[in-house]
Amino acid sequence: MKFFLQKSIINVTKNISKSLFYVLKNFSSEKIFILLDENTENFCFPAIKLLFENHSQVFLIKIKSGENRKNLQTVQFIWDFLVKNHSDRKSLFLILGGGVLCDLGAFAASTFKRGIPFILIPTTLLAQIDAAIGGKTGINFKNLKNEVGTFAFAKYVFIDKIFLKTLNYRQILAGFGEILKTILISNVEEWNNLQKIFSEKQKISVDFLKPFIEIAIKTKINIVRKDPDEKNIRKILNFGHTFAHGFESFAAERKKKLLHGEAVAYGIICELFLSAKKTKFSLEKVQEIKNFIEKFYTKFSIPQNEYEKIFSFLCHDKKNEKNEIRFTILEEIGKPLINQVFSKTEIFEALDFLQN
Repeated sequence: MKFFLQKSIINVTKNISKSLFYVLKNFSSEKIFILLDENTENFCFPAIKLLFENHSQVFLIKIKSGENRKNLQTVQFIWDFLVKNHSDRKSLFLILGGGVLCDLGAFAASTFKRGIPFILIPTTLLAQIDAAIGGKTGINFKNLKNEVGTFAFAKYVFIDKIFLKTLNYRQILAGFGEILKTILISNVEEWNNLQKIFSEKQKISVDFLKPFIEIAIKTKINIVRKDPDEKNIRKILNFGHTFAHGFESFAAERKKKLLHGEAVAYGIICELFLSAKKTKFSLEKVQEIKNFIEKFYTKFSIPQNEYEKIFSFLCHDKKNEKNEIRFTILEEIGKPLINQVFSKTEIFEALDFLQN
């Protein structure tokens, strides 16, 4: 399947090597730079390695994995590598990895020499349904999630489910968090279907997720087409994310590992609680969804004396306007509302609800 988004082609393929071969053949670039980490070098790069064996100027840019690498220091390392190896504006930049590599690699490419062409090859579930689609790039700054970034669309995005076989269970759960968000904002029938499929299962399986992966990809593409610069409707994709980014910043400051999709799952619970405060969304339904989510995710503990710290991180969220924290909530499943404002007291009540 191929989708067109701005100037980007998103190719959902069953043969990454063959699909990438035809694209590389049409690029005139003499130099190819490939960004990867130790995980994608070991488990993912072998799937495409043969394509570059006869190319004389292929450079591997290797960084260490982890959210703590998504910073300006890593971007400077990438820029330095490109400069030392005489990259020009026609050089091709491939990014092979999960959400962290997609975000920071695309940021580095979009800013180097005012932009060099790049290709995204997302290798995690979360990256395939979210980070690699939509043209958002970014790095964390002063423990603030995606505080610095650009809008820049990849020339191509190649999505191949073969890479999902390399994931551990926690990474699958991280992607599941984004799937939960997408289904909740888009379709009550699909939500009921998802609940039915997974209500009796104790573990999430990629095989059972396949139809929902396709829904998530198509949903994001359709929304971004209508609002590529996030002026209006694209904000519905931020459901669960205002709290999530606060949780991620909180965890980063305390050097605790919290994956983005895990944070989104916790953020969904908090923002559903706020939905019940302002709309006809029943608290009973919120509790039902909370119980379902908590079947799969371990408890994220935040002491009450740390609520102020969470609130301070929320105050830096990119969606804020006029010193007001803006949330996306649900009037009902499939009916999101953007730019909703809540008091500090209500935000603390949502944190209490998450903890209990």
